[in-house]
Amino acid sequence: MPGSYCIDFKTGDRLISRAYFNVREYVKPAYRIDIGLDREQIFGWESARLSVDAGFYEGTPVSNLKLTYRYYGTGADGDGEGFLNCDRSGHAELVYRPSIQTDEWYPVAVYFNIHNAEAEDEEIYASKTLTVFPKDVMIKIKTHASKDKTRGYATFYANRIHILARALYQILHAAFKDSPHTDDGDGQNKRG
Repeated sequence: MPGSYCIDFKTGDRLISRAYFNVREYVKPAYRIDIGLDREQIFGWESARLSVDAGFYEGTPVSNLKLTYRYYGTGADGDGEGFLNCDRSGHAELVYRPSIQTDEWYPVAVYFNIHNAEAEDEEIYASKTLTVFPKDVMIKIKTHASKDKTRGYATFYANRIHILARALYQILHAAFKDSPHTDDGDGQNKRG
């Protein structure tokens, strides 16, 4: 039933936590916005193409729809925003080129949000996440001292990052995660 509600979490008479929430009647949006990336992971010197398709639920495209986009990252890339216009087929594209300035190799998540720029009754939106690897080599250093603190030791680890291998793993994992066969690491497939 629509309205505002409150839930109290108690132990005996002692209040542990309180949460407020609203319940609204669900209204199906007039159309949908679907977005996709041509690549889920890129290196900092590459680009990714974000594709947007807007359509009514029966399949007709939303022609000439004006969209607002915004992206923001967890690293030093900064935020960006702007407008896109869908063509007659309800399609629009954005090419994203990162400008990450860092000495770190740690991947950066870039979040894309797209919504209708001229909201009729409600905002219709979609989102997608891109992973950007600023470097293609991962270097870690581990240090420790001898027990008597007279010597120090450093171990260097260097690994090349292979995006294709990661993408292939994700595809295979998604394809076989619901498989009735499992592999426990010994190379022998067994029934689940």
